[in-house]
Amino acid sequence: NHFFELLVPSFASAVVALRMPVRPWALLCCAAQREVMWSSSRSRSRAHQIPCLGQGSRRGLHQQSEDSSSSSSTSSSSALPAKKLLVVYHTQSGNTEKLARAVVEGAAQFPDEVQVTLKRAFDTRLEDLLEADGLLIGTPENFGYMSGAIKDLFDRTYYPAEGKMTGRPYAVFVSAGNDGTGAMSQIHRIAKGYTWKKVLEGHISRKAVSQSDLEACRELGATMAGGLSVGSF
Repeated sequence: NHFFELLVPSFASAVVALRMPVRPWALLCCAAQREVMWSSSRSRSRAHQIPCLGQGSRRGLHQQSEDSSSSSSTSSSSALPAKKLLVVYHTQSGNTEKLARAVVEGAAQFPDEVQVTLKRAFDTRLEDLLEADGLLIGTPENFGYMSGAIKDLFDRTYYPAEGKMTGRPYAVFVSAGNDGTGAMSQIHRIAKGYTWKKVLEGHISRKAVSQSDLEACRELGATMAGGLSVGSF
């Protein structure tokens, strides 16, 4: 026993020095060491020998092991259902659509955990809102206000959705000529009526859509999807 206690660390050091594979030899030496220790223990005391299992007991343990393995395999293979992220937008010049598609690109980084749906506001139904686990709303700013299509969506769904979407995480992105804060603040105000929860600051693109705007929207989508995937929102 003392011989193997000295042999294993010395041999492992030599193997590392020679850049030889360590794992198979280390396992072999450890197995031999355990065998010596077991033999020595048996010779010192017969009273502590492990009794042999009968045929029935061995079958029981084997069946128990199979059941445990099957249960573990089943639980690991059953994946949780994907979260649903709804991206709703309206566009007139095409700028808001560019931002919306950038949002979707960012959210697509979590394909197994989050199902992303992109819809125009006029095509969005009450059921789409209720089924969504998270919302990203995009609008152009018209005279300091949200677009008529986004307002129409709220008009159609506000009362039917009342009390059914409490705490739903959301964020807003806006395409504006000069400001954009008016449209964003109005959406936040209506969202409080839905009892949604603002989880991100959103983004305002002013004038022509730039690469930095697109990157910010990709990050917005990725952050929302990432938060949904781990349940932090």
